[in-house]
Amino acid sequence: MTETEFEAQFCEKLRRKGCYVIKNNAGPGVPMGTPDRTVLMPGGGWTMLEFKKSEKAKYQPLQPQQLAKLKGMFHSATVYPENAAQVMAEIERML
Repeated sequence: MTETEFEAQFCEKLRRKGCYVIKNNAGPGVPMGTPDRTVLMPGGGWTMLEFKKSEKAKYQPLQPQQLAKLKGMFHSATVYPENAAQVMAEIERML
């Protein structure tokens, strides 16, 4: 499964749970290193998710710093097939 397919499947599960999932595209107004998706949760709360094809996949410059900064604000995570169930469980606890 490609990273794109994995990301699409994970995001579809979030949508079925009532989440509003936004794709963050690089460009004006979007800081370098911004995670792939912003997820707004029903009832309040949010998370920023960075998708990788595997646990060993490398980050782009500034991604680790942005993820750490966002985690301090509410929640952020890197999602890959090896930890997808764990991240989904974290999100479900916040719903």
